[in-house]
Amino acid sequence: KVIRGKAKAMIVKIKRGSVERPKMPEISASNAPTSESGGFDALSNDDKVAFLVNKGMDGDMDIVNNHTDKVIRGKAKAMIVKIKRGSIEKPKMPETSDDKSSKPEENNSGHQKTDEEIFEELLAKGLNDEMDEINALDNKVLRGKIKAAIVKAKRSAK
Repeated sequence: KVIRGKAKAMIVKIKRGSVERPKMPEISASNAPTSESGGFDALSNDDKVAFLVNKGMDGDMDIVNNHTDKVIRGKAKAMIVKIKRGSIEKPKMPETSDDKSSKPEENNSGHQKTDEEIFEELLAKGLNDEMDEINALDNKVLRGKIKAAIVKAKRSAK
């Protein structure tokens, strides 16, 4: 807060003309953050929040609680509360360069399946009492929606 106040005071003085603008300091390559390294640090703030939310919702709250950035940690915890309340949907897990092994499901044409396509496919399997693939689904929200739709369809069929 002190540095921010001094910076704002200097900006006002520069605009008034009582102080000259200081030279920009040179930043060496060793001090610059390296987002080229990949991993969690290379993600944007929104992606970091999404990552922490997904980890927290999967039961690993230690990662969320031990995150050093208070703002990101707070946003992640707030989003987890909203998801549990049902007011917002769980965000997609951002892909990190360390996480290339976990590929999303692909259909025969080679493009990524949407949640709707997965829903339709697994709903049809569930109505035929093939629950193994549904139970193995990582997306808890989608899994719950599919199971609810199966129950609803079976009740309406009676």
